Amino acid sequence: MKKTLLPVAALLALLLAGTLLRSWLIGGDAALPATELSVPDSCTLVQQPCRLPSGYQVRVLGDMKVLEPFIVELAGPGISGAEIDFQMPGMNMGINRFRFARVRQDLWQVRVIIPVCASARLDWIATIDFVSDAEKSIRKRIVLPLLMNR
Repeated sequence: MKKTLLPVAALLALLLAGTLLRSWLIGGDAALPATELSVPDSCTLVQQPCRLPSGYQVRVLGDMKVLEPFIVELAGPGISGAEIDFQMPGMNMGINRFRFARVRQDLWQVRVIIPVCASARLDWIATIDFVSDAEKSIRKRIVLPLLMNR
């Protein structure tokens, strides 16, 4: 009987460890419901910040080039934590998720490096998830289509 319980206990321990690892990799707030904020069509992050009607702003410092670091800024009232995830439509480019760090009150930054696509595509979708101090039970989401430079 004890020999049968050992593999079951080991399997349960592995499942728990996998769940905790997944939560750490994708962020602890992933289970919260997400509210997608409206993004004006003019938001491309090329040479100008993206100002959202909700009072938040996203901006890129430097050129958005694959395999070269650049900085993404998120500004707005009461942000308590944020992450950005880059995906390429129709492709599996691996995990490209980064956590923002607070620079000062209402300003967050993250340094990112985007991998090169073997098909030479440059189109990406950036998804920013964040939680505000005022609404800790709701994740806010900003989805931006991006075109990287070579």
